[in-house]
Amino acid sequence: MKVLDSRAARLSLAFAVAAGLALTGAAGAPAASAATAPAVLTSLDCRSATQCVAVGDNNPDHPTQLEGDNWNGTAWVRVTVPNPPGSVRVRMNGVACPASHPCVAVGKAQPKSGGSYAIGALWNGKSWSVARAAAPGAGSQLTAVACPAVHSCFAAGSYLPKGSGRTVLIEHWNGTTWAQQPAAAPHGSRGGILYAISCATTSMCVAIGDDGSGPLIERWNGKAWAATRPPSTTSESIWAVSCPTTTRCFAVGEDNLGLGVLVDQWNGKTWIRSFPVVAADFGPMLKSVSCSSSSACIVVGNDATVAFADQWDGQDWLPLQMKFTGGTPRSFGQIRCLSATSCVALAGGSGSEFWNGSTWRTVPTT
Repeated sequence: MKVLDSRAARLSLAFAVAAGLALTGAAGAPAASAATAPAVLTSLDCRSATQCVAVGDNNPDHPTQLEGDNWNGTAWVRVTVPNPPGSVRVRMNGVACPASHPCVAVGKAQPKSGGSYAIGALWNGKSWSVARAAAPGAGSQLTAVACPAVHSCFAAGSYLPKGSGRTVLIEHWNGTTWAQQPAAAPHGSRGGILYAISCATTSMCVAIGDDGSGPLIERWNGKAWAATRPPSTTSESIWAVSCPTTTRCFAVGEDNLGLGVLVDQWNGKTWIRSFPVVAADFGPMLKSVSCSSSSACIVVGNDATVAFADQWDGQDWLPLQMKFTGGTPRSFGQIRCLSATSCVALAGGSGSEFWNGSTWRTVPTT
């Protein structure tokens, strides 16, 4: 994996990907031909140690088929995810499971002609259905989703308003339909994209991203979204967020001026900066964070050669023991934790790592 050296380069790459794909779909669409290679999984969520759902696609560069894996406590099992009718490129970016079922996933699709559009998918415990999400403009995509209640999900991404540059997109699903919510923009904002979202309750969510002028944080209070900046300069990039309570959130990323990886912590009133110590030297970046409580979080990342993890104990970030059984991953993807001693992380695109408090266990996905 090539490690990009600047926020500008990463933002440029994200915008390029966003411009090339988006979502659309219809329930019950027939699946493409059966997969012959491991799925490239990008997001997962877990309800218990024996029930996880992961989504992705069949190719990181030219995705033509949506994919899904279900964890049953013993192994990952491939599940058919139908493509939107008429789509030539598809991508599933995020999934959230507010209960045993449904699970809600979001992404994007590109038809044979016209611009891309955002999609939402629903897992009912037996099968996936895919439908078009709200379409506020061309080139829309949803990159992440959080469901604080069974029939209340918030999704974040970006779109292209008519006559304007790419800007942030926030949508809400009420159990039946998707609707766009007005996003706030700080002074000096130049559009932007949201990468991740986390909700402690239906009236407290945080979405993070970049608006072209620097890192961006959007916070939901149950009535409206408000925008702010983290305690940093524009050299910062933040990629993931986890909010275990209404007064505690952790947003993770890195400083592009050489200060290393960082965590911005919300205490209910303000954001506070910290710099975890990580066992990596060559351009380390934090990829994902998951908090089972305000005093139990695990953050994962990698540099050019090695994967690493840190654990929050309520006071400090401490390097996590990197002892693996079954293989050593070079990179981590998204992580989800049920407790400080029970986590699942995607690894290398087609693998997973299970944390039991002392050891990582490698389990191939399908």
